[in-house]
Amino acid sequence: MKHRVALFVVLSALLWAGDLYFNAVAQPDRSSHATLRAVNGDGEAARAVRAESLLNNQVNLGFGAAQLLVALACFAGAALDGMRRASVGAQNDERTVLNAESNDQPS
Repeated sequence: MKHRVALFVVLSALLWAGDLYFNAVAQPDRSSHATLRAVNGDGEAARAVRAESLLNNQVNLGFGAAQLLVALACFAGAALDGMRRASVGAQNDERTVLNAESNDQPS
């Protein structure tokens, strides 16, 4: 389990570093040029600003979805194993109770 947590932390850090790079370095330059052209009355530039905004939202959603997939990949197996063990334990407890009740009944 410790390895899964470490893998999750490393992959999450890489994902959010990529998101931070996009939001802080790559996207602002493109967006600011389109915004300046839109302010000067260029209709095509106004569409470009909306497209940049949409791209920014899509990238953020993409990074969020990737984060969810990383979490599922790292922890879903362990969660399923835990649920299976709990289910088997509950079944064993139920059998123990039923056996004890049948042994307590007079013949």
